[in-house]
Amino acid sequence: MDAAKAMEREAATEAETKARAEGKDGKAVKAEAKKAAWEAKKAALIAKRKGKKATRVMVEDDLPRDQGFVRPTVLILVPMRNVAGRVVRRLLQLCPAAQGRVDAVNKLDRFADDFGDGDSDDDSPENGSSENGSKRKRTGGQWIPEDHERLFRGNTDDHFRLGIKVTKASVRLYVDFFGSDVLVCSPLGLVTKLQESGKSAGDFLASLELIVVDHADVLMMQNWQHVLTLFSQCNRLPSGQHGVDIMRVHEPHLNGLAKNLRQTIVLSSFPCAE
Repeated sequence: MDAAKAMEREAATEAETKARAEGKDGKAVKAEAKKAAWEAKKAALIAKRKGKKATRVMVEDDLPRDQGFVRPTVLILVPMRNVAGRVVRRLLQLCPAAQGRVDAVNKLDRFADDFGDGDSDDDSPENGSSENGSKRKRTGGQWIPEDHERLFRGNTDDHFRLGIKVTKASVRLYVDFFGSDVLVCSPLGLVTKLQESGKSAGDFLASLELIVVDHADVLMMQNWQHVLTLFSQCNRLPSGQHGVDIMRVHEPHLNGLAKNLRQTIVLSSFPCAE
């Protein structure tokens, strides 16, 4: 406001000086000064309105970059279906969207058939245990380590993949990879998926922000090369757009630097060179 008033006074002074130089009387001089001040005020208001409009348009065009190339952002690698079942059930326990309504989580019956219903998750001894609790005895007199019993209890199939979509009010299982938020897979199942697809085989791995490698010691004993193959396919530039708004994609993703921002968690019973 002070700047606008200063402009008005300056315009009025200039007009008054010009009118006096032209030999006009005092009444005409005041009229010219008033007219110049009004025109200066009008110009300042117009400039202010244009400035607000330009600022508003700039904010609308400056869209937030809050997306990746594709929807999946979390990949959890586990060795067998029984481990995957425990992981998914724990995720459902911690997820607010999976609580409340009966139909908050779909296809639970199919999930129980494929990954187990959770009855085998109980760690209580079934056939007795040794005094130090480190071993468990099976019928027939054979002693088996307790961690072996826990690992191989339930479905031990190592070829599977599961997409999970999380919304505000529900959790959807068995969703297509491009529509999923969390992928729970075995390395073998995911490598098979990459081999079955065409040119855009690994596009659903382009925007991963978190990779969890659970039971890495077991994966090492299966085939560690599958894990290395998957890591080589993660956070690469996709071959297709897949319906994403490029203007909202994170800058590091566009520059091919997403792998430098990704968090990788490896869980193992013991360290190894691999």
